[in-house]
Amino acid sequence: MASDADVTLSSLGARFVNMVANANEESGGTEIWHHEFLQTEFAKLIPREHWSLEQLPELEQDTVDTNDTSLANRTTYAALALRQLLTTDTPNSQ
Repeated sequence: MASDADVTLSSLGARFVNMVANANEESGGTEIWHHEFLQTEFAKLIPREHWSLEQLPELEQDTVDTNDTSLANRTTYAALALRQLLTTDTPNSQ
């Protein structure tokens, strides 16, 4: 079991990243074609007033691999999505 020190806003947020895959018949592999952070659902677990930029790592957009569905990549995606929401939205805009 993970310790409390291992649980972060972005690690919890990773569980709310939806990545829809589609089979690529030409390559025989899988292609991810839709990404989404489920912010409404996440806010039910961690209310928005508890989100803070100080709790999130500073990452560049290109650190997300659009074809990687791993938990580590979803954690990165969640951190970027949460940062964007905190810097562009106001709490009453939802």
